[in-house]
Amino acid sequence: MNEGGTSVKRLWYITMAFPVPSEAFLSAELLALQSAGASVSVKTLRGRRGDAEEASLQQRVEHVKRDHATFGKCLRGIMVGIFHPVMTLSILAHLCFTLASKPVLLAACIRWLPRSLQLWESVRLERPSHVHLFWGHFPSMVAWLLLYSNEDVSLSMSLGAYDAEFALPISGIVARRCHGVRLIAPDRQQLLDAWEVPPERVLHLPRGIDQRLFGSHLPRPESPGNQFELISVGRLIPSKNHSFSLRVLHSLLGNGFPAHLQFCGAGPNRQSLEDQAESLGLGASVTFHGHVSHPTLAELLAKSHFLLFPSLHQTERLPNAVKEASACGCICLATPTPGIERLIAHNESGFILEADAPAHWAKRIEELAKDSERLHRFQTAARRQLGADLSLQHTARRLIDWWGIAEPHQG
Repeated sequence: MNEGGTSVKRLWYITMAFPVPSEAFLSAELLALQSAGASVSVKTLRGRRGDAEEASLQQRVEHVKRDHATFGKCLRGIMVGIFHPVMTLSILAHLCFTLASKPVLLAACIRWLPRSLQLWESVRLERPSHVHLFWGHFPSMVAWLLLYSNEDVSLSMSLGAYDAEFALPISGIVARRCHGVRLIAPDRQQLLDAWEVPPERVLHLPRGIDQRLFGSHLPRPESPGNQFELISVGRLIPSKNHSFSLRVLHSLLGNGFPAHLQFCGAGPNRQSLEDQAESLGLGASVTFHGHVSHPTLAELLAKSHFLLFPSLHQTERLPNAVKEASACGCICLATPTPGIERLIAHNESGFILEADAPAHWAKRIEELAKDSERLHRFQTAARRQLGADLSLQHTARRLIDWWGIAEPHQG
């Protein structure tokens, strides 16, 4: 997509909301792009979140420019639609025709259309050099409008697991006609093939992590008081299967194995997990931290021996929690989700196990913990398993080159 290294002075990221506590990976990517010389601003289809200030401080993105949806901007979008009736009727007809059998998705598209129209007008007025869709589902409406009106702006989009799950027909049109598609989930190539996206315009680039932060607390201390620290990272929702992690801990403690489990993350399932922990008699052996900043998470992972990741989430792909834990030398036990073999070498740097028997997970932990030499080998292998190509710095350099952003002149 790089056409002779043309400098991109203003880059727009279009997403649903920003910042979001559970999407710290977006903030990390933006900071890496800024550090690499890109000028980035974020445009959201949703309004400003109530926790935006707290999340901004926690994710260190207070100075990232952002533009949220407001009632006035959506009203302006409706007026834009009235002033451009042919284009507006065209996109409405397309949405109604392609999503007639999916009324929930159709309603969502219509809900976000006024803001999309207003952003379309903003692109025409402000003329950013490049527009990137961080999510490739509903934000695709903005790109469709730009393609329809033949605006002179470079367009790209990401295709992740959520985008592939929705598989909106309008996303397929944008993927086929935009300047490039960043493929996040490696197993979704078949969707791009179905959309007839030219292979030369596809960038295979999963999300990177800040390897300068994660892993910076090495060497790992020995387990204090012979207690082994377990950690679980992710949103507290049923599909993440955190209740299974509690049962693994219960099995370990029942065998007399000294262990403590920490949860990093927030979500609607927290109360039920706390109730489960109490009913299992886990007491002080469990700590719920809620959302934590990346530096705090790095410290907690550096002090932890095992990451429990029994996710059953349908869209789970190359989870950042596993990447970050591996970078810290934390041994990961995870369910077999697509691409997980890229992050975990089974029985060498961690374990890939079905979430069917907590006692089986507990046994793996106990066996490894009792063999200090083997435990050290696993920790070393976990760090080595995560290559430099999964670093944020590598991600930023690849994106900058792909977009044709010239790095700032030094001197």
